[in-house]
Amino acid sequence: MNKISQVGKYFSLLILIALFAGACKKNDPVKPGPDPVKKPTVEQVTTNVEQALAGKDTLSQFALDFKSAGLTQAEVETGVTVFAPSNKAYTLKTTSRKKTTAVEDVYLPDSSVVRDYIVVGKIDITKVTSGTTLTALSGKKLLLTKVNDQWYVNGVYLNITILSTGDNAVVFSLAGLFNTSELPHIIGVSDVKTFPGWLLTIYGGNLGATADKNVVKIDDITATIHIAGPDSIQITVPQGVTAGALTVTTQGRTVSAPQNLTVQQANVSTVTGTGGGPVQGITIDGSDNIYWTDNYYNGNIPASRLAKYSAGQISYYRPLFPNPNGDGTNVPVLNPKTSLWAIGVDSQNQLYFATESNIAGGFSGIFRSATAAPTTAEWWAGTGTNYTAPVKADLKVYTAAMKFDAQDNLYIFNSGANLQKITPAGNVSIAISKTEFLSAEASITNVSSYGIALSGSTTYVSDATNGRVWVKDSNGLKVLAGNSTHVAKDGVGTAAQFGSPFGIVLDNKGNLYVCDNDYGTSKFLIRMINPRGVVTTIAGGAGAGSDIDGIGAAAGFNGVNTIAIDSKGALYVGTDAGTIRKITFQ
Repeated sequence: MNKISQVGKYFSLLILIALFAGACKKNDPVKPGPDPVKKPTVEQVTTNVEQALAGKDTLSQFALDFKSAGLTQAEVETGVTVFAPSNKAYTLKTTSRKKTTAVEDVYLPDSSVVRDYIVVGKIDITKVTSGTTLTALSGKKLLLTKVNDQWYVNGVYLNITILSTGDNAVVFSLAGLFNTSELPHIIGVSDVKTFPGWLLTIYGGNLGATADKNVVKIDDITATIHIAGPDSIQITVPQGVTAGALTVTTQGRTVSAPQNLTVQQANVSTVTGTGGGPVQGITIDGSDNIYWTDNYYNGNIPASRLAKYSAGQISYYRPLFPNPNGDGTNVPVLNPKTSLWAIGVDSQNQLYFATESNIAGGFSGIFRSATAAPTTAEWWAGTGTNYTAPVKADLKVYTAAMKFDAQDNLYIFNSGANLQKITPAGNVSIAISKTEFLSAEASITNVSSYGIALSGSTTYVSDATNGRVWVKDSNGLKVLAGNSTHVAKDGVGTAAQFGSPFGIVLDNKGNLYVCDNDYGTSKFLIRMINPRGVVTTIAGGAGAGSDIDGIGAAAGFNGVNTIAIDSKGALYVGTDAGTIRKITFQ
């Protein structure tokens, strides 16, 4: 055997020995790795932050709203850094926002803004470079800058002293708020006292530029938005609201009004009245004295009279027509052959009332009397023979509706379905002709009206026959609300329905109140049309034709014929029962 062969055998033997030794050796145990790091929970992080803020009076407001930050597990797994504005910072309002006194604490525009002040991860301020940008949970960018050893976040001074915390949060305090003037906010409203169906304007800043960019709710009930812009939103107050908590949601944020609205109710009470016969007309003078036409019956005998309610006292009058025949004899205007209808008062406190009669010895026309004590009356209009005469002296009058404008022009809805204007000088013109009504709505053949309302150059006319309320302005004549279905139903414009609309009156907000007689269901209601055409039922419907005092739908009316409003905004309704009902918003 040669030397090479012997050497090879020798090495082979060594390899076998090594392998055998390795096989016989016990396996060493596997050393365990380090324990996995436990991630903090939302509860733990929240507790850490609350502990840091606890007892810090200057941060108490932020501490309250931090609870509503809505942290998620994914957001807290590496801890959080919180920049907590001090209470003093909340009084630093922009000039476009509501002023506050130095002692008042005014918090962030809404609780969702709290997330602007929270960043994922624990920030070590000693390792941050000036100019570093952080991203808050809300997505807001936070720029950290250092000037002369002082740190600022988005230009707001940062106190770099870390508040006492646990291992999961770092909390700093800030001297101010982050650009609150750029956030959506509500300053206030057009009137904190409101009512379902009224228009309400919300004032603020950085609101949605168009209606579809905003959601407005009151007591979590969504309101109809009519117009919207960055500084204001106009809505109709929805039905069903009570507490008045107003919010606007826009740009992913929900902001609240500085205070709740005061939501009023329609309180219906009975003022006075004999219950003897229907009241067909009512008016109120500048001193809030109330006058109405009382078609009273003395047993079965008509005994119409004028009624006046002043300082809690009621007086009745049957004016005399002085010497109509030239023989020195005064004749009662209101005899059993004459019925009373519309009534009005001019700026000189002269009282006008319309009478009707188709019986010999009765009177038809318009009479005028002094309002202080209407014991005598002159036959002011209606002595003529022509319903469309151009001058008052020749005019024949048969009307159930009248209304004065600010210039003492008297509007009447005369026989023949023409709305006419009589000037103080006695000139007569047609404001809306029957032809104009029929042209505006091809489906109707006639119009009957028991109510006229005026606002500047805009004229409103109720139409009992066709279940409509008309409006004429600079754009012409159209149906404001209602259609040919004679069943009361709330809605907007022609989608709303009336039973049979009678008297109407405007308030100083532009709301039109309508006496609505739904004879088919025996519901007698007071309806309201706001300036956007939204129709709301405000009172009535109970009792199937009985006078019942109460709130809103719990009240009842025995017919609703005529309506007026006093200087305080209270409504007065004349009924078929001869009563005067009062509606106050409170």
